[in-house]
Amino acid sequence: MSDYREFRDFGPVPWWCWNGTLTPMEMLRQIDQMKDMGIDEFFIYPSFGLIYPQYLEENWFECVKFAVAEAKKRNMLVWIYDDLNWPSGTAGGKFLKKFPEYRMHSVVRTKQVLYPGESFANFLSPNYLSVFIREEAEGKLGGWKRIELEDNLYKNNTDKNQEIWCFVDKIYNFPTLGCRGTTTTWNQRGLCNLLDAKAVRAWMSCIHDKYYEACKDEFGKTIQGFFYDEPRCIPNYTDIAWTPGLGEAFQERFGYDVRDHFPEFYEATPGSEKVRYEFYTLMSERIAVTFGKTLADWCTEHGVRSTGHTVYEEINNQNLRLFYNGENHGILKYQHIPGMDLLTDNTPYHLGTGTKWYTRDDWMARTFIFTAKQVCSTGRYSGAGRIMAEANGVCNPNAPVSRQKIVWDWLAATGVSMLNENGLGFSMWGIFKRTGSNKYWTQPWFQHYRYFADYVREMSRFATGELQSEVALFTPETTIRAMTWITEKPEDVPPEADTSKSIIPILGALMENQIDCELMFEDIFLDAKVENGRLVVPHASFRVLILPHTLVLTKELAAKLNEFIAGGGIVVCVAGKPNRTPFGETLDFSSLPELKPEELPDYIRKNVPLKYRLIGKNEIYAALREVDGVQTLFLSNQGFEPTDVELETTLPQPVTAEILGDETEWQFTGKNIHLGLEQSIFLRFGKKCANTTPPVSWGGPRPQKKALNGPFEFALNKPNIARFPLEIGLAPYDEVESPDKVKMWLPVTWDGCHDMEFSPEESEYFWVRGTFFIDDASIIPTMAMLIEEKTCEKLFVNGTMITQKERYPLIIVESDRYEIAPALHVGENHFEMLCKTSYWNKLDRWFYFPGNFVEPQPLIGDFVFTKGEYPIHLRPLPKTIVLGDIADQGFPWYIGDITYKCTLPADSEKILEVPDPGACTVDVRLNGQPVKTRLWKPYRFDLSPAWHDGQSNLLEITLTTTFGNCIPRSYGGMKVAPLPLGLLEPPQLS
Repeated sequence: MSDYREFRDFGPVPWWCWNGTLTPMEMLRQIDQMKDMGIDEFFIYPSFGLIYPQYLEENWFECVKFAVAEAKKRNMLVWIYDDLNWPSGTAGGKFLKKFPEYRMHSVVRTKQVLYPGESFANFLSPNYLSVFIREEAEGKLGGWKRIELEDNLYKNNTDKNQEIWCFVDKIYNFPTLGCRGTTTTWNQRGLCNLLDAKAVRAWMSCIHDKYYEACKDEFGKTIQGFFYDEPRCIPNYTDIAWTPGLGEAFQERFGYDVRDHFPEFYEATPGSEKVRYEFYTLMSERIAVTFGKTLADWCTEHGVRSTGHTVYEEINNQNLRLFYNGENHGILKYQHIPGMDLLTDNTPYHLGTGTKWYTRDDWMARTFIFTAKQVCSTGRYSGAGRIMAEANGVCNPNAPVSRQKIVWDWLAATGVSMLNENGLGFSMWGIFKRTGSNKYWTQPWFQHYRYFADYVREMSRFATGELQSEVALFTPETTIRAMTWITEKPEDVPPEADTSKSIIPILGALMENQIDCELMFEDIFLDAKVENGRLVVPHASFRVLILPHTLVLTKELAAKLNEFIAGGGIVVCVAGKPNRTPFGETLDFSSLPELKPEELPDYIRKNVPLKYRLIGKNEIYAALREVDGVQTLFLSNQGFEPTDVELETTLPQPVTAEILGDETEWQFTGKNIHLGLEQSIFLRFGKKCANTTPPVSWGGPRPQKKALNGPFEFALNKPNIARFPLEIGLAPYDEVESPDKVKMWLPVTWDGCHDMEFSPEESEYFWVRGTFFIDDASIIPTMAMLIEEKTCEKLFVNGTMITQKERYPLIIVESDRYEIAPALHVGENHFEMLCKTSYWNKLDRWFYFPGNFVEPQPLIGDFVFTKGEYPIHLRPLPKTIVLGDIADQGFPWYIGDITYKCTLPADSEKILEVPDPGACTVDVRLNGQPVKTRLWKPYRFDLSPAWHDGQSNLLEITLTTTFGNCIPRSYGGMKVAPLPLGLLEPPQLS
């Protein structure tokens, strides 16, 4: 058990997702498990499927106070997620019941072609803002003309076709995910108007004020702050952000009526850059203050901190990024801990193993550099100190922890120092298995999570050091605002407006050549000082400024750019040079050099003496940071192959090296660096170390002297699991007592998917049936059926009703073990089970995820069977196991530890290397003594401390599986391909 008096800073801060029915005993068990696993901070996150407590009711705050009090006893910290699900702005449907006047607005366009004599009727809303027509003559469209409707009607009284666009101030009144999927929600409609500070403050009165009222004595103590999630100005992509009074504010500031120019938001017409620039500037500034600053100011006043992230952060989503929130930096700069989002296990080198949520283009991976730099650079200039990433969300259930390590390598190297793990579900009962991530209390590898938590701490401390960078990449917000118009599809950014086509390749070229950079935002640039050829900004200075597709600048930005150039700064353009202001005035920067992205690394090295360089083909993500006064270089192999590079550096000698997880430092000499798969290393310059011996995990392939080919004796710490195809039949509403009354049976795949989604209103009960064979009587006493709590109304095995059961948390905490052995016999066996249709399939409680699944009710016991065989035949466990995937040896859905055992002769070599075992962690013991647990490659172990000289030695290699092959459905119910598990190749001694 952990020392509960100890608080360990910089560790992971997961969402503790409250769903299902919370009980004090289970809450305490999970809090203790978090503490034992190295988690000292967590967010209380209200999530889909919350039954009890009722969100924001009195019993909710009783549970919150209980959790806070118990966390305090254990010296843990608590953070609050500021809504139910996401996006922020609903208070679980309660906000707009209390404040209906604060619903979100947007400008909605309707368009129609009117033939001569036809009429247009504005039926969307009587609150139209402006209407425009243009005539078609000789196959060409003329200019737009604003008209007024008469009694909400317009008739084309000409002999030409006319196109008519009507712009309406529309109130958003549709359900969001924040109003679905709990016992207190029923798909309530609406979202907070985030462009109105009074609306934001009213929403906060339903959330923040309530938490303060309930727990004010712990604010700034046990309770650390609030998390906001994916705010937005508009509900739909093709809308224009709006709020009452925005038109008047625009006219007061810019001197004209924006309603006269709405068509220019959708077309690139002469003069349209001006109105788009001015409108999106006003919108960006407004939401930054009305939402971002309002939240941060409240948190400051109440002694806590504000964190969270915006929506559409990626630069390749240029349209969505601009139209939904303006410039994300504007909101982030007010936060105490600026934050970002990163779904699945994506890296800048390779898209993750899960669903490609962003796009299916491989080059998309590079845009994650911008996403991370956006928040890290903002936090650097604002002096935030910590940077947060909601990371590893919606990972496939069989994604190994090693993938999370790879993700955190590059995030921390970029500057992220607070890992918000998304997320630990309180319950995984029923549909919740398809609403979360790969982390859960019964995930077998979670027993080793403390090793990952320790790694996160060290990486996060490194991330707080100052990045040593000479290069800044300008974010051309003026160009984006002026040149981006609304297209039919968000991905169709007009080529002449698309800055991502230069920003992403630039960041890729710099990353591939290990040249560190920060983003330079326009407001920071305007306030910068030019000193000795450097652009001096808060907490940083730069010699090189890269302008990506920066065609449009304001006069103020152009003047600052000229000042930097005149002061000796280095400016280089990619994909065009600044040539105009948003108002049509010309700019002359024709003398600036223009390069292709791939030419930038050599150009920078030629003009700026960089401190280090890696020579050799590689996919290494690198960062040089000053940590506690020491120049520290971090290198992480992000590729799929081992890599060798040569290090050239002007940094001071000697050099101390460390591989996290090996608890040893050593004096690094020479220039050659070998990084194995998933391996990373710290090099600390100007630091001495007495130890000259590196750990066994360091270095290239070792000469192999003996292969352990098996067969192996083996042991399981959990029973095997057998899932198999079933049939489902809806029970007639008045005849549910017998499966014989079912008129239609539908096939169910082995993992639970069937053809028909149905609600309790349509069929309150259903039957499930299946058949299996037992080939040997010896396995019968070990057999049981694992059924989720409250799923089974009646269970019959071979006609016998089974009633004896006990709690058995194998797959999920709420599983019951039904004792079916007395009803079994050798040969064919069959079962029927009466189930109650899920509450969450009710039409008014449905929450986004598919409901056409039967939850697992597998057989468990000491048996094996052939994968893909149906009906399945269950056979006794073998005495040994061989190399290869355990799925092919009768364990396709096993969840737990599998230990391979063999005896090593006295003269064996003492360095063990285990090839990739699939989605597992690897723990090694020798002669009963623990050697090492490793969660990522290289799986190399020094056996000598536990070695018995002069006699044989018992080697035990324990692989810990995931539950992903048994529950192969990720977030939203999407199918996940199985991964191989086991000693797939011979372990080697050297």
